[in-house]
Amino acid sequence: MTAALVRAGSACGAYPTPQEVLRLGEDGVRAAGWGYRAPSLLGLAQRADQVERWRDPSVADDEVLAGLASLHGFGPYASAVALPLLG
Repeated sequence: MTAALVRAGSACGAYPTPQEVLRLGEDGVRAAGWGYRAPSLLGLAQRADQVERWRDPSVADDEVLAGLASLHGFGPYASAVALPLLG
């Protein structure tokens, strides 16, 4: 799934940027094996600037958790797992 997304979306062989994911669109992301997860990945790519801001240590964990939970496909468990990955 990840390797197919890299092949489909990245010109340099690295994980695609949010802009590259958005260029693929839902059909391209689905074709790369993401299936029902495609809308979640696209939603994350659309809000990449906001997600990047959540990496700032001065942003309260509660705000980050609420923001993550507002993303399509992120419930309480996925949000709690993602929180430490943001720094």
